[in-house]
Amino acid sequence: MKCHRNALTLVATIFFLGGCVVFGRSAPTIDGVIGAREWEGSQSFAMRSGGRIRILKLGSRLYIAVSGPEPGFPTIFIAGKRSVEVLHASAAQGMVSYALSGGIWHANQTKFDFALREVGPGEQPPDEIRSSYLKEYGWISTSSKANAKDREFEVVLRPDQNAVAVAFLEIPSLRVAYWPTQIGADARRKDLLSGDVPDVLKFDTSRWHRITH
Repeated sequence: MKCHRNALTLVATIFFLGGCVVFGRSAPTIDGVIGAREWEGSQSFAMRSGGRIRILKLGSRLYIAVSGPEPGFPTIFIAGKRSVEVLHASAAQGMVSYALSGGIWHANQTKFDFALREVGPGEQPPDEIRSSYLKEYGWISTSSKANAKDREFEVVLRPDQNAVAVAFLEIPSLRVAYWPTQIGADARRKDLLSGDVPDVLKFDTSRWHRITH
């Protein structure tokens, strides 16, 4: 019986970033390299205007791989009942939240608090720093000064978060690829996708991709 309990504990244990076991399978490694084997079993969707995303949910964690059509910046939108978290990855990573009031979404801050800049070409900050960021903010991606086309995200979902959308701003053309097609105009705003924070936005999260818990 003791061995059985220990085995169950091992299977349920979640380690940071890669090679972790979540409910009997390994989670993707968040390193910006989208391997076919680590994303096996994921849902795959084409973005409007080019590129592709992959989505894999393991327990309370949502893994998203974004392959842009050209170099650029991916932005992930995670919606709850009355909040939207905007997760941005460019040369650094930052998040801003919007709260619903009177049918309009209001920003809770005036700018992204960027962190986790590359420490060298293609080199991420140390794992302990990234682990602390994931624990504090509930998500992690990879940073790229070269605007890498491929990025991976890990998001720790709250129970109320049930919808996701993705936008990708190409650099230098500033063309926007996005998913789903009903993402809405304000989730495609180039000022938001390039790292600015509009005070108010209009989101229709009911038209985004549903996350099942």
